[in-house]
Amino acid sequence: MMAAEKTALVFGGSGFLGRAIVAALAQEGWLVHVVLRDERSVPELKLLGRTGQIVTFKADVSSDAALAPLFGGAQLVVNAIGTLAQKGKQDFQTVHVEIPARLARLAREAGAARFVHVSHLLADKKARLSFLKTKAAGEEAVRTFFADAVIVKPSLMFGPRDRFFTLLALVARFSPVLPLVGKADALFQPVYVGDVARFIALSAQSAQSPGKRYLLCGADVYSMRQLYSLLLEASGFPRKIVLMPLKMALWQARLAELLPKPPTTRTLVRLLQEDHVMPAMLKDWGADGSLGSLGIHPQPLASILAGYCRGL
Repeated sequence: MMAAEKTALVFGGSGFLGRAIVAALAQEGWLVHVVLRDERSVPELKLLGRTGQIVTFKADVSSDAALAPLFGGAQLVVNAIGTLAQKGKQDFQTVHVEIPARLARLAREAGAARFVHVSHLLADKKARLSFLKTKAAGEEAVRTFFADAVIVKPSLMFGPRDRFFTLLALVARFSPVLPLVGKADALFQPVYVGDVARFIALSAQSAQSPGKRYLLCGADVYSMRQLYSLLLEASGFPRKIVLMPLKMALWQARLAELLPKPPTTRTLVRLLQEDHVMPAMLKDWGADGSLGSLGIHPQPLASILAGYCRGL
C-alpha cells in the first residue's frame, strides 16, 4: 500500500466514474484532493475514505489563477471531466480539449509525477460525432503538455447509478414496454466502473504505464438487444422490448437536454448506434494494453447487474 502522504488531485470526482476513482485511490492509501463545481456532493465523497483522507475544493477550472495553488504537492493528477450535453460555455471543445490541456500544463508546471486522462474507447479525430472528435483532440492536447500522460479509454461502463442500465431499469419499472434506444445489433463490451477506477489507481503506481494508452473493456460481448434482455432479467420487470425509431429517440433526447441534468442526450443516442468492443489488434487503434495489462480480471456484467437494478 502507498504511503499516506502521497497526494492525488482529482478533477471530475463527483461524476459516475469520478466517485469510483476517488474510492479506489483512497483504498490504495492516497490522500485525495477533489476539485468540484458542486459542493453538494462533498459529504458523499468524504465517506469514501478515512476521516481526513479525502479533501474537497471548489474552483473554477477555466481559471489558471484559481487552479494553480491546488496543484502544489500533488504527485498524481487525474482528469475525469467529461460531458454528453453541450450547455452554454460548457461545449465539447471546452470540456474535452481546453480544460484537459490546462490541467496537463498546470500539472507539468507544478512538477506532478503522473497525469492520468480519461478519454473514450471510440475517440477518433476522424469520427462523425463531435463528442468523439473532441475526445481524440483532448488526448493530443494533454500529450502536448504532459508527454508521458496515461490515457485510459473505457467502453460503456456499468455500476450503481450508471446512465444506462439504471435509467433503463427505472423506465421498465413504470412503463409496460421498454423502448430500445439504439441499434439493436450494435455490439458492446461493457466494463465495470470499479474495474476502470482500480486500473487508474494501479496505473498511477505502475512503472510500465507512463506514456501509454489503454482500451478498457469488459469480459463479454453483447448486442444491444441482449443488453436489454439482461437488464429486464436482472431488474425483475418482465417487459416487451420495442425498437424506438432513431428520429423519435433523438427528438426525446433533445427535449431531455432542456433539463438541468438530462437523463439522456442526442450524443448518447448516437453513441449507442456504434459498436463498443475491443479491436482484434490493439496497435491498430494506437493502444498499448487493456485491463489485463495491470492484472485486472474484468467483472462480468450478469453477476453485478441485479445487485443495483432489481426493484429500482
